[in-house]
Amino acid sequence: MTDLGIGDVIVASFLIKSLRDSSFNVSVIVEERIAYLFDGFIDVDKKILFGDLDLLKKQVKDNRIDLLIDLMDINDLTEKRIQIIHTIKPKHTIGFNQKNHVYDTSIKYKKYHDHFTSRMTTILNLLNVKFNDVKYYFNLPPSAYDEVNNFLFEHKINNKKIIAFNPFGSFSEKSFSYQQINNIINFMSKYEDSVLIIIGEKNKLSLINNVHKNVFIGNFSSFFASIALVELCDLLISVDTSIVHVGNAFNKKLISIYSNMQIGEFDSNIAWAPNYGNAKQIFTKEYKRTSIGDDISKMELDELFKEIEQDIALKY
Repeated sequence: MTDLGIGDVIVASFLIKSLRDSSFNVSVIVEERIAYLFDGFIDVDKKILFGDLDLLKKQVKDNRIDLLIDLMDINDLTEKRIQIIHTIKPKHTIGFNQKNHVYDTSIKYKKYHDHFTSRMTTILNLLNVKFNDVKYYFNLPPSAYDEVNNFLFEHKINNKKIIAFNPFGSFSEKSFSYQQINNIINFMSKYEDSVLIIIGEKNKLSLINNVHKNVFIGNFSSFFASIALVELCDLLISVDTSIVHVGNAFNKKLISIYSNMQIGEFDSNIAWAPNYGNAKQIFTKEYKRTSIGDDISKMELDELFKEIEQDIALKY
């Protein structure tokens, strides 16, 4: 069972690919709003939509589920997950720190200061599945590359360093304010040998109007085109969101901004960190340790600017 966000799905691709490479037939149980990610972007054998339990019954009616894996602890979705398990009736269910009897195996797991993928490696070791390094896997349609290449050609972007900038998280506290974005644009405008391309949701991008000759709005038609840009860029700057895990997949130089979120027992700075050597993390300074974390829109930008200057000074 995948969790709720695009980033969670990208990180879970490591577990999915490892199981499929070991001849497991892997289905995912997923909400409809992110089910499109399993239409070729991440390869699975089947996707099962959850929400309506009657629909769930129809989807699994003729499918035998030998093993169901739930990667989460007890949380506010536990009741729904238990309903799913009762409906699917897998032969065996594995969970973490669970108390309900529907979990045949509950792994006692207290490594909340490890990256979330360590749970996946625990599962793989339990199943005697061999794997190499932790790596994320996905496929991009050729149209995504075509759109980005056309964008670069249209704006005459060549022989310059490309810096991709994702200023928006899944909610406002995880996002830069528009004033901060303007300040970052002004800072970047002095680098004539680089271009800054801002990516994100179209409705949020439409409110950015302080654009210089070497700053562009990447108003792409799909999330996949933004991913293609990340693959082509020389430096990625992003708040804590799915794009940092995309950076991991391509081993991109990354400056990421994290806000000290505490999700249950999880320290998001660690559990959902970029988790690779080419990534740097900058942290907000309030350390509230709440479920929404510190407000990124209140942070000073000096440390970010210093990191950008150091990276731009390097030869790519």
